[in-house]
Amino acid sequence: MHRAVERIGHELEKLEILAAAMAAFSRPVPEYDHNFRHQRHLTASATVLRGRGS
Repeated sequence: MHRAVERIGHELEKLEILAAAMAAFSRPVPEYDHNFRHQRHLTASATVLRGRGS
């Protein structure tokens, strides 16, 4: 009986994951915005930290 309940629990987990995936994929793809511009990535500059004794 314990194994049967445990097996049902695992099957319910799989069903929840499947339901979440189906809900996520059921939404339409948003329309493409021709005016969208990507932000430029900030250029990181390296800073050398010197020890107190240097």
